[in-house]
Parts: sequence; structure tokens; C-alpha cells
Amino acid sequence: MTRVEDRRNLGFAQKVRTLFDPLAAKHDFRCVSENVTLVRYESKLLYLNVYHGRSSYELGIEIDRVGGESESEHGFTLSELLQAQDPAKGAQFRYYTARTREAVDRGVELLFELFKECAGEALGGSGAYFTRLREQRERWKQDYAQNVLASQVRPQAKEAFRRGDFGESVRLYESIRESLTSTERKKLEFARRKLTGL
Repeated sequence: MTRVEDRRNLGFAQKVRTLFDPLAAKHDFRCVSENVTLVRYESKLLYLNVYHGRSSYELGIEIDRVGGESESEHGFTLSELLQAQDPAKGAQFRYYTARTREAVDRGVELLFELFKECAGEALGGSGAYFTRLREQRERWKQDYAQNVLASQVRPQAKEAFRRGDFGESVRLYESIRESLTSTERKKLEFARRKLTGL
């Protein structure tokens, strides 16, 4: 059996259509394409992709305005919709991986229930809502970049402080000021005092 035949046996598209078609119709969406890993719905304003990751086997959703700024990248994920509605719930969300027909059935059901719970504003197509989602995504990107920078700079700053190179230590700690722990803030203040002779 080929990989496509294997995927067809999982029944992903059929399960998605069974659950999502009535909701889609209620919001003037129609199914415009389907295959073994993707079912795409569109309305005049929005598109909705329900997918089964080709390699990861993760079940997920993307939604955005047709021609939206993020459409060239990817739409807003279920995780982002949950985060906008309830940050704690969004932070706890994990993608469901499904490699058997039973897991696909259960996973698509879970996906559908979560989507119904948090997608009201998204399905309304409000431009203001999608602007908020874009802003939320941008903040997340900035936070992520800051965390990556901090993870790279921390060991260097710690080593400079250990060597007594307080100028370098101050420079490095200042570059990640927003991410400093209380101990690192104390080290920064100590290094500054050493530099000024106080």
C-alpha cells in the first residue's frame, strides 16, 4: 500500500466533512478542496483549512481572511485562537497526533469542539479581530526572539562576570535587560558599581 492509500484509510477528510460541513454552511463557507491531509473551506471573507500534518500527523486548523496579510505565510492556528480567548488555555494547548483511524476520529472531534468553543469571533470575519490576532502573533515573535537572544547571551554574560570583565558583563546583561532574572539584575548592578568605582 502506498503512503497516500495508507492516509486514505485513516478517513480524515470524511470525518472533517461530517463534523465541519454543517458549521461551515451556517457561516456561508463551502468546501473548495479536499484530499487525504487537507480540507479547505472558503467564504467570501475567510478561508478555513483543517489539516492532518503530512509528516507530523498533527491535526490542526488555520483560519484567516481571504487575501489577509498572513495568508502568504499561514493562517491563524487553533492555538492562536485559544490564546486570544483565554491565554492560560492557549498556553496549555498541544496538537493532537493521529496515526490510526480511531485516533483521527477522536482527534478531529476534539479539534472540532475546541474550534467551536473559540472561533466565534473568527467566523464572524471581523477585521478588528484578525488585526488583534496579527498583533498577538507579532508580540509572540518578539518574545520568542528575545528568549532566544537571552539563551545565547546569558552564558557569555555569566562568564564575563566570572572573569571580572565587568564592562563586557554590563554590555551583555544590558542587551537582554527585559529577560534578566533577579540574580542577573544584582550582577548587573554589582558590575556597574565596579566600573564606576562605587
